[in-house]
Amino acid sequence: MQQIFTVFLPAALVLFAFVKGGVLWGAVALLVYTLATVLIKLPDIWMIQGSKKYATDHKKGLGYMEKAFRTGHLRVDYILYYGFMLLKSGNTEEAERVLDAAAHKKMTPETETRAAVNRSLLAWKKGDLKKAISILETLKQEGNRTVKMETAF
Repeated sequence: MQQIFTVFLPAALVLFAFVKGGVLWGAVALLVYTLATVLIKLPDIWMIQGSKKYATDHKKGLGYMEKAFRTGHLRVDYILYYGFMLLKSGNTEEAERVLDAAAHKKMTPETETRAAVNRSLLAWKKGDLKKAISILETLKQEGNRTVKMETAF
């Protein structure tokens, strides 16, 4: 159903603009569609750019990821990745802020597991070893499939 609104409907509108309005209106419609697509995908683009940049310049890479995060339209997978990269770089307060934001997003069972592991790492980095172990034990009891975010906090 989503393809109707993201692919077929815009393509039909661009085609309609070419047929009814001529080359100029068709080109304008195509330009508007292209710009809208880039704007919608901009957080994803910034995350990819940040991930690549992180290998050579951690601060700049995290800057791109923060920029993508601040848009509020970042997929939960990317939010968890950003939280992990913050943990990896030692920014526990920032990582906690990002992981708290991820907790309010809809997640698949696999994503719930990744979020719980990130929460466990956060607890460990903050010195709460009992909480970190508790989160991982809950994962084990659930069969490594899923864990509710409430148990991870």
